[in-house]
Amino acid sequence: YTDLFKTSDNQPVMTITLDNGFTIEATPEHKWFVRTQTSKQVYSSTVIKKTSELIEGDKLIKFSLEPVTN
Repeated sequence: YTDLFKTSDNQPVMTITLDNGFTIEATPEHKWFVRTQTSKQVYSSTVIKKTSELIEGDKLIKFSLEPVTN
């Protein structure tokens, strides 16, 4: 169980489009676990990137979390 808390108001959001067509909206400062690619088809480590730092081809690490509802 994780407590959720509000960190700011009226922040812009960016839209991330996944390779399966789903989209996620997140603030530019939201942090993601990203698997890094050292060569074709070889992923070696995990880094943390902000939404604003993501580039096409980054691989987000999948988490199974319950949806947040208000």
